[in-house]
Formats: sequence, C-alpha cells, structure tokens
Amino acid sequence: MAIPYKEQQHIQAQTYQSAYPAYPQKYVTNTTLAAGGFGAVIGATAAAAKNIKRVGNDEISRQDAVKDVIKEATGTGLATAAATAAVQATGTRGFLSLVGMVAVATGAKYVWNSFANSEH
Repeated sequence: MAIPYKEQQHIQAQTYQSAYPAYPQKYVTNTTLAAGGFGAVIGATAAAAKNIKRVGNDEISRQDAVKDVIKEATGTGLATAAATAAVQATGTRGFLSLVGMVAVATGAKYVWNSFANSEH
C-alpha cells in the first residue's frame, strides 16, 4: 500500500558549521610534483654542465662533482615545487604568477643554499 503524498515525510539534509576551515584535502598536487621534478632536472643539468669543466681542470674530484649535482638538483627541485605550490594556493595568474614564482623560488633556493653550505 502506497503512502499518500501528503503523509510522506521528507528528509532534509542537516547542515552544520565545522570547527575547522574548509581547505582542500590534497595539499601537494600533481602539478607541484611535476614542477619539482622538472626543476630538479634543470638544477642537475646546470650543475653537471658547470662541474664537467671543473673536473676536467682537476679543480674538484668526481665525487665532489656528484655531490654538488645532487645538492643543486634537490635545492632547485624543492624551490620550484615550493613556488608552484605558493602560486597555486594564491590562485594568481599571468604576470603576477611569474613574479610570485620568481620570488618564492629565489627565497627557497637561498634558504636551501644556506642550509646545504653550512657546517652541520
């Protein structure tokens, strides 16, 4: 037996106010990871190009050259990923996003270089 329409109870969705702000659940996007990987490749390529001549001139050993390539690749990758994440988080576009990328990447690379070159 069907319930007449007038007697049907309609369920309403309950709404509530969360104690936490609504942030996206995905903090590191695929774009950020891809940009960081691309930055690492660029950093490794630039460091390798610089160190090939230095090793050939016996200015540094091959082991030191490899360490420098790894250090530069890591620093450049992290700086690029940080800059990409910052621009995505702020939602900037166009020239302003380029300025933001340069500013954040420069600051991140400066901090990385200070850390990587310090005596632990």
